[in-house]
Amino acid sequence: MDLRTLIPFDASTCVASVQRTGRLVVLQEGQWSGGLGHTVQSRIMEDCFYELESAPTVIGALDTPVPFAPPLENHTIPSLDHVIEVLRASVNG
Repeated sequence: MDLRTLIPFDASTCVASVQRTGRLVVLQEGQWSGGLGHTVQSRIMEDCFYELESAPTVIGALDTPVPFAPPLENHTIPSLDHVIEVLRASVNG
C-alpha cells in the first residue's frame, strides 16, 4: 500500500494490511537512520506485533548525505533490486 499522508496517519488501513499479510516492510527514500519509516513501523507494530510472520523491516537510503549528481544519488537511495531482495526475504522467511 502507498501512504499518501503521514499526518493524519491512516494506521487502521496499515494495521489491516499487516493483519491480512502477516508482513511489514516500510520503504522510504530518506536515510535509514532517523527517518519516518521507523516511526511508521513502530506505530503499526503496537497493534499487530503478534500477527507478524516475519521480522518487520525498514528499507531506506544509506546513512550519508544524498549527493547532487544523479549517478551518485542513485547509489545512495534504495534500488529496485534491493527492494525486491528484501521483499523476497520477508516472504520466504
